Amino acid sequence: VSKANATTEKVNKKHEKITFKRLLNGILDAISNSLTPVIGGLAMAGLFLALLNLLTVSHLVTQGSQTYRLLYLMGNSLFYFLPFLVAFGASRYFKTDTILSLILAGIMMQPDFAKMVSTGGGIHLFGLPVAAVDYSTSLIPILITVWVQSLLEKVVDSSRNE
Repeated sequence: VSKANATTEKVNKKHEKITFKRLLNGILDAISNSLTPVIGGLAMAGLFLALLNLLTVSHLVTQGSQTYRLLYLMGNSLFYFLPFLVAFGASRYFKTDTILSLILAGIMMQPDFAKMVSTGGGIHLFGLPVAAVDYSTSLIPILITVWVQSLLEKVVDSSRNE
């Protein structure tokens, strides 16, 4: 009986009306669940940056010193590589292949792509324009990418099962 109820609930969920509120809740749910694994790292990065500020204000470290630069690097590296961390969390949330999600983040973060973006001009793939955006420190593009990945994986899986 419980299996029948579970199946009925799944069917009912598929036919529920999509409202703006449900859509917004779904987006916020995806963002929060994708960031949950990163919270500890965010705390650590914040501590490094707080330490850096304390050392700078107390004149124990100057902005040009190697100590300053290393502490700054330690505090900001999480934000630079945020797309990888979000890809990991999003792959767990959307139940996709984690390695593929990380590869997609790597494509977005690839240094040669960053150079193409920084030089300006248009970027085209098979004649189609590609947004010239620096994806380091970004959150939304990788979330959308992993979500699309989850949709494509479902299509591929369903076509394999036929």
